Amino acid sequence: MFNLTKNLFLRGLTIFLFMAFLATGYYLLRPDSSPDLVRKEDRDLSGDVLRPDLEKKRSGLEPVALPLPQYQGAPIGVINEDKSVVSIYPEETKQKLKNELLAFETSLRATSGSEAISSNLDGWLRVGVIKKFFGDYLGARDAWEYASLIRPQNSTSFANLGGLYALYLKDYYKAELSYKKAIENSPGDIYLYTSLADLYSSSEPAGESRSNKIIKTIESGLSSNPDNQTLLSYLARFYKEQGNFSKALEYYQKVLALDPHNKAVAAEIDALKK
Repeated sequence: MFNLTKNLFLRGLTIFLFMAFLATGYYLLRPDSSPDLVRKEDRDLSGDVLRPDLEKKRSGLEPVALPLPQYQGAPIGVINEDKSVVSIYPEETKQKLKNELLAFETSLRATSGSEAISSNLDGWLRVGVIKKFFGDYLGARDAWEYASLIRPQNSTSFANLGGLYALYLKDYYKAELSYKKAIENSPGDIYLYTSLADLYSSSEPAGESRSNKIIKTIESGLSSNPDNQTLLSYLARFYKEQGNFSKALEYYQKVLALDPHNKAVAAEIDALKK
């Protein structure tokens, strides 16, 4: 009786271990067994995620197979040329750029469907650059807006849009939003802080509100990039222009402490002390 009970127990244990092994093997081998990972086929050669929604966990609660949105802007290969802008350039140069643009039109539309090769960030950035060269600012806007849509974590397209909206399309609200997004994506890019501060300086009426925005922007840059001489010098010049010589002196002295051989800054300090 004892042996029979022992044999039944061992048989049951063996079956249990076998079933546990099968269950474990299924979990390890099933395709979605690592919900936190973005699969290799979901990235391009640069390692950027092709579809931003795939950066979220593959928990089954988030859609992961949505195609990229179709491009709805001005036709890629069409240039609304402003002859007053490009009249100074030789025809050979202009024709070369037009041919390059046509090549991008082919490559960015190389496959059927909404995705095409539209995830090529560098291609869309270059399309905008070429169109801007010809004075086609709306065409450049469309290309860079689409680049921002398909690669929302990049900073270049947002920085380009900031300059385009500020200097050419005169839409200061969108310029501000674009620069802020670029800063969010690339807080180490000093140019973005000074560009946003310059935007406030040129587009906002003089007064306390404008001054506060400029100071806040540069100080934000310094919080991410402590002791950056470009940002410190920017604040020093700003305070000097505002007549706040004590603050100007403070920031010039910070610059000189970082660069003791800077003769121009030393001269500014001497002048402020007089």
